[in-house]
Amino acid sequence: MTKEQQDIAWAGLPKDARNQIISSYFCKRDSDTEYNKGYVDAILHIYGIHNLTSDTEPEEMLMIPRYKVVVRYEDDKDVAKITRNEDTRLLCEARMNLLANLFGDKCLPDKELEHRLEQPIQASVQVEPKYKFSLGQKVVLHFYGGEIGTISERFPPEGGIVWNCYKVKELPYHLWRENELDPL
Repeated sequence: MTKEQQDIAWAGLPKDARNQIISSYFCKRDSDTEYNKGYVDAILHIYGIHNLTSDTEPEEMLMIPRYKVVVRYEDDKDVAKITRNEDTRLLCEARMNLLANLFGDKCLPDKELEHRLEQPIQASVQVEPKYKFSLGQKVVLHFYGGEIGTISERFPPEGGIVWNCYKVKELPYHLWRENELDPL
């Protein structure tokens, strides 16, 4: 077939069919079986190598606000530091690695910020952390549409976290830092 005929055959396929053909081609092209060799030859004859390896269609971009990525990363980082459940810690670390691989340094917190947060806080004379909120206190949740919640647990700053952390009854799996809450 001529290049023009191959282009016409390729253009007539829906995008899903093209993706499936490309996937099949790359899976079978290095095979030693006669069937796979014949399949690859037929694909090359009908559609041409230029269509199978072309990058003419740009990848779709996924748009997500930076602050959402940073908040998810920081939450997982905080939970991984304070949890006693090994599975939870591993899940948080896996999500942090996934976010780091997907978004990299341009979207995640600055290295300087991370370094500053990971530095141990010098202990002052006080031994017990000074909590800003008490158990059972109603608070306004900044990053959750201004909803109201009730403090159910308190966690002291640990492992470089600057603020005390709190759990709220309405959202028991999210840790809120003091700077993310306001008293009601």
